[in-house]
Amino acid sequence: MNCTAWQFRNGSSTGASDNHNPVPAGYFWHWTFPTNWIGYNYEASGNCTFKVNQGGATGTANVRFAFRYVVGDGGLGFTTNKQAETGSAFTSSVTISQ
Repeated sequence: MNCTAWQFRNGSSTGASDNHNPVPAGYFWHWTFPTNWIGYNYEASGNCTFKVNQGGATGTANVRFAFRYVVGDGGLGFTTNKQAETGSAFTSSVTISQ
């Protein structure tokens, strides 16, 4: 399995990315982001691709994901408590092509 991810701040790429090739099935993917500023809208998104075989029909699965978050100040008053952009905090989709 091949996996790649990117980080975005307020809709623009931060330049941070992560790429694993190949990744064994069952691997618990983790990533430490280099910089997370308080009060900004962030998104970690990416995809993983792997070969599939269902009843003799082969293809490639593409799993896309996006995780949206805002780093808070823990109530210390450094910044106003900014809410994450509207929408679900996590989304994912799977497509299989032959």
